Amino acid sequence: MRIQDYQNKEIIEKNPESKASIYLLGNKLSGTLMSLPSGICAAFKDYVTDRTVTVCYSSIFKSDFFKDLIPEEIRRITDKRLDMKTQALDDSLDDLYPETTWKYILVLVNNKHWIAIKHVKKDKFVCYDPDGGKDSDGSTIGKAIENLRKGYVISGLYICI
Repeated sequence: MRIQDYQNKEIIEKNPESKASIYLLGNKLSGTLMSLPSGICAAFKDYVTDRTVTVCYSSIFKSDFFKDLIPEEIRRITDKRLDMKTQALDDSLDDLYPETTWKYILVLVNNKHWIAIKHVKKDKFVCYDPDGGKDSDGSTIGKAIENLRKGYVISGLYICI
């Protein structure tokens, strides 16, 4: 299922007054088709793979203007339809790679733009920004993002694959 189809059908049509609906429609009015984690999980669920998806969020994300949206998203992500995992993190990006097999991470920046990180080897990460097609690398996730574009602020929401 396409991300936007899922979000229209399962979020906006079913509960137009929800925080998620308000967020999605507000971004759409400003010209951005935002993808929520549940929409990305729905698309991934329909893609046949042996990889699992975990949506991770830090206290920064949970306490920001998303604080009312994250409980809605957790319910959608972990319900019977998507049946995926969520995980709360400390505020450090280093928490994403202590002892894990995640190879790819989507990172929300500036509260409305996803960038992709690939874990290449122990101390090497490559960051890709679909806005302009640029990439950069670094010894940590934070350095790879910083080398990509200085103005990006990490929002504290991650989709780990």
